[in-house]
Amino acid sequence: MSKKKKNSNQVNEPDLDLYQSSEVTIISKILDLTRKLSPEAMEQLAKKIQNIHGLSKSKSQSEFSNFLLSGPVMEDSHWKAFQDHREQLNQWRLKSFT
Repeated sequence: MSKKKKNSNQVNEPDLDLYQSSEVTIISKILDLTRKLSPEAMEQLAKKIQNIHGLSKSKSQSEFSNFLLSGPVMEDSHWKAFQDHREQLNQWRLKSFT
């Protein structure tokens, strides 16, 4: 019947599960399950994961490339004028400090 009284200055450590996010616990459960697989099954799983990840990555990269390529294009005359203005600005900037 004797229970130890807790000191009012003592702090209880929280449970370690509180520090882990739900994704971490899901991943650890998946890893525990994969450890039980045969080497062949593990290889198949790895290939499937790479295919899933590879397809989504290439899709997003192609979408981004299409986005960039569909943007405005500078004409040669505008590029030449930009280069000239840039050169004049650099000459003025360097001249003003010397």
